[in-house]
Amino acid sequence: MKSQMCDKAVRRTKKNLKQIINGIRYVSGVNDQGRKIALYNSTVIGLHQYFRTATMISEDMGNIAYEVNACMKDHRMLRRIKKTGVITPDFIKKECDEEIISKYPIGRLDRQTNK
Repeated sequence: MKSQMCDKAVRRTKKNLKQIINGIRYVSGVNDQGRKIALYNSTVIGLHQYFRTATMISEDMGNIAYEVNACMKDHRMLRRIKKTGVITPDFIKKECDEEIISKYPIGRLDRQTNK
């Protein structure tokens, strides 16, 4: 049996993630930007957790990621997000749950938003 996200859930997910990215694009300060990026990351993790039982979810998430990454690579977005400080493994262990660390190591998208 194959299962995947329904069309309504895909549309809602794309809209929600794009709204969060627009919030990152137009922030008032560095602290606000950090909170918005954390909100985006936690939303993506929450989506993966919620839809983890669907067998064809990776195809749906790939389609969603394609559209959302296009919003992230907008020239205004790249100018606004700057890397300040260094993310060390100790910081990640202190801030995140062990289960999340084991499932979601720092990947390409996390590093991309911290440039």
